[in-house]
Amino acid sequence: MCAGSDRTEDGRCYTGDVSVEQIRAGEYIRANIEKTIGDEAVRFLQDVSSRNGSGETEDLLQLADSEMRTEFEECLKGGKQLRGILFINYALSGSTFTELSRAWDDSFNIDELVFKNAEAKCPPLSAFLSATFRLGAALEVFQTAMLVHDDIIDRDVVRRGRPSSFKTLGPSRALLLGDLLVTFADSIVHHALADLLEGDLISSSVHTNFLQNWDRIKRDVLLGQAMDFRLSQTALDKLDPDGEGTLAEYVLNTARYKTASYTTVAPFLLGKILGENKALDVENLDGAVGDEYAKTLVAGVDFQFNNDIDDFEKDLRNGNLSCLLALSFSLSDDADRANILEITAKKGDVEEEKLERVRALLVKNAKEYNGK
Repeated sequence: MCAGSDRTEDGRCYTGDVSVEQIRAGEYIRANIEKTIGDEAVRFLQDVSSRNGSGETEDLLQLADSEMRTEFEECLKGGKQLRGILFINYALSGSTFTELSRAWDDSFNIDELVFKNAEAKCPPLSAFLSATFRLGAALEVFQTAMLVHDDIIDRDVVRRGRPSSFKTLGPSRALLLGDLLVTFADSIVHHALADLLEGDLISSSVHTNFLQNWDRIKRDVLLGQAMDFRLSQTALDKLDPDGEGTLAEYVLNTARYKTASYTTVAPFLLGKILGENKALDVENLDGAVGDEYAKTLVAGVDFQFNNDIDDFEKDLRNGNLSCLLALSFSLSDDADRANILEITAKKGDVEEEKLERVRALLVKNAKEYNGK
């Protein structure tokens, strides 16, 4: 059981530095993910330091590229921490996606939901909680790496309310920064799992299974990026407008690989593996676990489709064909296809009525098609 110092007045089990007021205000998880990323960055950058002839430690990244060193820290700030929060929930409480969705809609406060069942992870909660936050932080670092790469591909100059790494460093150096961030995420995962294994908090089979799924998720995201890039560079008039089965399936698979794989599926799978200390085979999930996996997959595609709706006009200006617009084109009648062809050819420089007509199609298809 938990040590007395790890219990709150109402008997719940937390670590000593967790304030009940913080949890009830929905501040604890997000704040600690951000703090964990900062702490891990210090450790990681120390790993890429060396001692010069005078015996003093030098920051090799600072020496190699001082602007990249600054951008390394700046690009990791902000964000919704969605993936880390979902992962921490599954690892600590095992609340279902339905419960999470309700809590998410409730002013973004899921702290109490996560911690209400955290007592199952004692003892020792402090060591387990620390590693859990580090692994959640790794998902957020990997997300940032993918955003850096995505901004290079899409030539986006703003990210999280500030100049993107693409804008700050240019494409070549931003690419190197993205690769460095992937390495950083890997480093966090390996160190956290090693600590859990050494502390006898996970089994060796779970250690191996977690790493296998972590590698598979990274592979799937990059495959999805490749599929998305190929789709975005394809002219609509080159697509088979009546090939609903083939095109629609390609679009859905793109969204599943590019977004769902690490936005909703990864937090679920990795969180369940860690929280239950049990290896999982993604190809053979059944029962409640299989049902929950299916929900997270659908939710991940919804997440991509919502982004496509939000970025509709930006994608038009940049000449990018989104997953949802390609899907809507394949499902539309001749009149709507002609309208879509016109607004894409003119990069959105058309009457507002025509834009709104297509936007309505995007919303309709996002609601109706995902999950079929």
